[in-house]
Amino acid sequence: MLERLDLHGVRRPGLHATGRIGWGIYTLTGSHLSTNENYMTGSGTTALTVNAQTPTVSVSAVSIGLGNATAILSANVAYTGAGVAPSGGIAFKIDSGTTVIATCVGSSSPVMCTYSSYPTSTLALEPHTITATTIGDGNYAAATATNTLTVLPPPTIVFTVLNHHTQDAAFSVSATSNSSGAVIYSVVSGPATILGSTATLAGVAGTVTLQASQAASGGFAAGSQNTRFLNGSPDYGNQRLTGGGVGTIASPLGLAFDASGNIWVTSSNGVSEFSRQGVAVNSTPFPERKAG
Repeated sequence: MLERLDLHGVRRPGLHATGRIGWGIYTLTGSHLSTNENYMTGSGTTALTVNAQTPTVSVSAVSIGLGNATAILSANVAYTGAGVAPSGGIAFKIDSGTTVIATCVGSSSPVMCTYSSYPTSTLALEPHTITATTIGDGNYAAATATNTLTVLPPPTIVFTVLNHHTQDAAFSVSATSNSSGAVIYSVVSGPATILGSTATLAGVAGTVTLQASQAASGGFAAGSQNTRFLNGSPDYGNQRLTGGGVGTIASPLGLAFDASGNIWVTSSNGVSEFSRQGVAVNSTPFPERKAG
């Protein structure tokens, strides 16, 4: 018996039902207790139908890169009233794939439901359907909603850096890509630092590996590309000098390096300057001696 009513339908103090009831059909009984000789004691019943509330589900759209191992799936479940929150959890699946169960967190509307590692490595390069269905309990019916998981192609990043001398000044690096996403440069390993797009060598020899990382943008997923370059003193003893330098004509009589790492060759014919790559930069022949 949920509560007792008097003859005129007025609730009697202290006779209210307490607690919450789940969905279903209940019998409501009203009783009148006679207090004088004019009325007999009597009672009546009726049916009380409590319907399960159907919550509202909102699924978050997701974008991932091609080949990503997993994706995070999430949904909000909203309900009305001050009753208890849905407790059945939620079932996620992508297309007709594996169904996984996520628990929901929260004590007021909406509650948040998250599954952190749905397998996605085999998904093709196209949109896919995320389906989220709440699991009904004693107070709430099941509800379903969908949204889209989009698999994006990786960007094509071209990132190269020429070899450098240990004493070279700071220099700029630049990567090109078919994506418009922002690019961040970093040092993976080696004797160098980088700030923005400016690399600074540490002054000691070694191999430097830099990375260009690009954010997702314009229909492309996030991506990265590494490049390596040699940071050291060129081995001119084993490097062939090329070009029109006069020092290549006669046997060298002397060698010198300047602050930029270029090599100067003094021969019987003149002085030649070569780049670190061994290419002639300029040549100055000695003046001819006049007879007499």
